[in-house]
Amino acid sequence: MIYCIGDSHIINLQRGRPDLFTTIALDTPGTICYRSITAFSVGRETECGFVCQSIQQIPKGSQLLISFGEIDCRHYVPRTAVEKGRTIEEEVDDIFGPYALQFAKLLFEYKVAVMSPYCCPEDHAQPDGNKFADIWLAKNHFTSRLKDYCELSGATFIGTNGVVAANSWDLQPYGDGQPFGDSSHLASKFVVPIVMESLGMNVKAVATEGAAGGSNEDAIK
Repeated sequence: MIYCIGDSHIINLQRGRPDLFTTIALDTPGTICYRSITAFSVGRETECGFVCQSIQQIPKGSQLLISFGEIDCRHYVPRTAVEKGRTIEEEVDDIFGPYALQFAKLLFEYKVAVMSPYCCPEDHAQPDGNKFADIWLAKNHFTSRLKDYCELSGATFIGTNGVVAANSWDLQPYGDGQPFGDSSHLASKFVVPIVMESLGMNVKAVATEGAAGGSNEDAIK
């Protein structure tokens, strides 16, 4: 079993392969809703207690999959960079450093994999007035930092932007048959194989749809 910890971008993993992926509730006890948890929050000692408590439920030596940062890059980094008169890279670095230290502690007790933030159709809507170019830069810089850190620490890096680019996500509507089940979440049939391949697992038939918050009737067998 792979234990998933993160924001809403991990929910479609469990929906696609409930036999392989399970989620740990963070912000809503008793549910699998992760919603707006950010890498910034996880990186702050005073704000990550609930995450650490959730992880303590997981048997030592288990495979963890961690996913935070997409919300930071889409909503907060571009805005705070403008407000503070700083570069996008500087804002990402300030978030990433403390965040990386938190999951580095897990490497001694668990097998850790970390999923990168990916670009999504909602980025084009420029949420909160943020420029698309700034969102793109934030996500790419966060991903670069994450990949470098995984190489140094021994954690498994799971890159997701490859499948997004390969399927021309910015030219297609989201919904049935498209990479995205909604405006910001990769559909199960796209994200599950990426994770399985990155973890060295055998990818078999993939036939599922569903987005965070929606139904998912077709499980991947």
